[in-house]
Parts: sequence; C-alpha cells; structure tokens
Amino acid sequence: MNVMEVLLSLPQKDLQNLLETMKVDSNVRSRQHCIELIIRSLSNHEERYNRYRRFSKGEQQLVTQMSFDLRDCVNRYELQGFLTPGERAGFSNTLRALENGGWFFKIGRDTWTMPEELKQRVRKWLLAIIEEERVIIPGDQDASLSIIDDLYTFMDCVEEKGFILTKQKTLRKNDLAKLQQSFTVRESLPEEQWRFGYGRHFYHYPNRFSLLYDVCFDEGWIRESNSLEVDSPRWIEAQKLSVTSVLTRVLQTYLNQYRRAIPKLPFIFKLLYHLLKTSNTAVSEEGIIKTVSPFIEPYYYDDVEAIIRERILTMLRDMHVFHIVQIGNEQFYCLSALQRKSTPFSIKNFS
Repeated sequence: MNVMEVLLSLPQKDLQNLLETMKVDSNVRSRQHCIELIIRSLSNHEERYNRYRRFSKGEQQLVTQMSFDLRDCVNRYELQGFLTPGERAGFSNTLRALENGGWFFKIGRDTWTMPEELKQRVRKWLLAIIEEERVIIPGDQDASLSIIDDLYTFMDCVEEKGFILTKQKTLRKNDLAKLQQSFTVRESLPEEQWRFGYGRHFYHYPNRFSLLYDVCFDEGWIRESNSLEVDSPRWIEAQKLSVTSVLTRVLQTYLNQYRRAIPKLPFIFKLLYHLLKTSNTAVSEEGIIKTVSPFIEPYYYDDVEAIIRERILTMLRDMHVFHIVQIGNEQFYCLSALQRKSTPFSIKNFS
C-alpha cells in the first residue's frame, strides 16, 4: 500500500491523533488538509533519516525487517516475531512509538502496515549508511566450487568404505581425520569444550564438514545405522542435480540448522544480499558487523561478533555465496561470481 492509500483508509480521528503525536498542527478539521500535512511531514527525508539513525534496537529491528517484507500488512504476533527475544518485553512500547512517529499505521482490528514509499526509503538508507564501508574491486573472482567437490568426495568415501559409527552415531576420529585429508578444504578436528546449536553432530565435527554432513543426511542421501550408509536410489537421483540446485540445498540446510541459534538468520541473509548486490564493490567486515549486530543476540559462549564472523560470514564464504577480498589488513566481502551471475539462491522462501 502506498502512503495515500493508507491515509485514506484511516478515520478522521486517527488522522488528527497522528498529527498530534507527530507534533504537527492537530486543530485541522478538514480531512484533506490532515492528509496533506501528514504527507508533508512524512516527506521530510532528512528529518526521518536522522530519526531512523537514532532508533532504539527494537525500533530498528521492526522498521528494517518490515521494509523487506513483501506483505501489505502484518498482525501483532508477526510483528513481535521480528524482534529478538531480548527486545520482546518492550514490544508494546516500541510499536506505540512507531505508530506515533508515522512509521507504522494500524489498519483493521489488529494489523499494521508500512507504506511502500517508506519501505523503499529505508532500504536506500541502509545502502547509504554502508557506503562509507564500500570499496571498488576488480570484476574477476575465484570461481572454484570446493564445497561441491568435497560433498561428492564425502559421498564417494561413504559408498566405498561404509564407515563404522560410534554409539553416538558419529564418525570415529581417525576416520574423520582421514576424510579431511581427502577434501579440498581441510579442517582441524574441534577441541572446544562446548559445541552445540549449529548442526546434528556439531559437537564432534568441524564447522564446514558438519554442514556438509547435515546436507547429505537431511536430503536422505546417507543414513545412520551401525555404519554410515549411502541411500543409493536417492543419491543416484541427486547426482542429476545442477550445481545451482545443490548449492541451494546447502544454503537451505544452513539456514534451517543455524537459525536455531540465530533466529533472525533468514532476514540477515536478505539484508546482506541487499548490501552486497552492487556490482564490482565490496563492503568491509567491520561495516557488515555494525549493520548486522542489532539483529543478533549472544548464544551461550558465542558473542555477537563471533556469531557474525564465524557462523555467518565464514559459512557463507564456504558456501560460495560470498567472496573475500583482502586489502591490507582488512577483509571486504562481495557476492561471489556465481551468485552475481545467476542469483542461484532464492531468498524469498526464507522468512
């Protein structure tokens, strides 16, 4: 809905209340004049941009996520779901402040909308805010697909060797170490005292391999018995999939597994895609951390920065969604060549 449609749907009393809370002349009697004054206030881009920059964490979460939502309106429970758990106690006050400021408009009994013009403006502001963290980069990038190579290597090894599993249904350490030697990207076995929340056997397996294992298990290509076995009919069909289809399944598995610890991960993925979609540019790691931090809360021993660096940026790089550019001592991120060329990963299905 655009601004005019929203305002025309509101009763006169609501229009006058809005004028009052927005600190505009509230003694206006004409409906048309009320609407003109509200539109004039909403069109003050500089004032509204400065207000957006001063938002509380809860206000920023609601407005930014709503700006990417394709629906005309959402109900109270859907809005509350936009907030991270730590911000939900203040939901009613946050929502009231956004209504009073002319960001959200209540239409119907228990639904709210954000005008399309305002959604577009917020998305532009996000690009403007990150602009100072952006650099120009060459167009050519490494087009390797090591995660696909290693997935096929893993499946071949399981098919050939049928690894015996432990009582916890995990690979034995010596088998896991030998597997790592076969991969294009090799990882050390985890030594942390705590590892949970990011996958089926995350406690036992290193990060990248844990995701590969979860993809194969969730797709039904492998099954756990006394030994690890290949489901031959399913794997035969899987080998007919395109590279794009396999990468999409990897991303789907990642979002499903990691959103348990990072509830806003699907939105964060959409946000990062929006920030990095400009051709031949990359955004600094620090700039990404600053932009994404409001949508993340610590998860046990993982603080916010660790989650962004290790659980999001590194994993998206390993899945060939992002490409890293090193400039001096600083890392910059851009969309990978494959992602930019064909946009293989549908983000509209993740919410």
